Amino acid sequence: MVRYTLDTNCIIAMEESRPEASALRTLVERHRQGTLIVQITAIAAAERQRSGTPLERFDDFRARIAALGLGEAVFLKPPMYVGLCFVDYCIVHGDEFLSQERAIHEVLFSSTPFEIDSSEHPVGSKQWLRWLNAKCDVLTMWCHLHYGGGVFVSSDENFHASSKRLRLLSMGAGSIVRPDAIV
Repeated sequence: MVRYTLDTNCIIAMEESRPEASALRTLVERHRQGTLIVQITAIAAAERQRSGTPLERFDDFRARIAALGLGEAVFLKPPMYVGLCFVDYCIVHGDEFLSQERAIHEVLFSSTPFEIDSSEHPVGSKQWLRWLNAKCDVLTMWCHLHYGGGVFVSSDENFHASSKRLRLLSMGAGSIVRPDAIV
């Protein structure tokens, strides 16, 4: 069965009823019918929230997802990063995971540091938030690859840039599509 991994932009599109939300809702309905699998990465809970404050509990994220009709989606656990991940929704990672994560980071964000020094860039600062966004995008693609996702769905142009897209596909991304191209 084909697995569709939705990135955070898809969640936002559904919340804001953007034009692509209709195609995403059709995808969710097909998941309910059992013709495909919709996946969401648990690292999406670490993304900057519209409220500006981070989520304190994963259950708050789960409720947000359920309100969109995605309560039956499969949650993919990213590698554990203390301060970013929720303990029950991540996995301990070793060198092989880190190597793949670095490779993805190099494709998507070669000019962004892989790690950030919070003594130089405090949590919540503009630089830290930019780094967080990059880290979440990298871990979202890592989850897609690690768990064998077939179709990665995103409206983020960074995933669709031809040189980046081709490299991600060569890593095993299956296909990378925009939400309005899935149905």
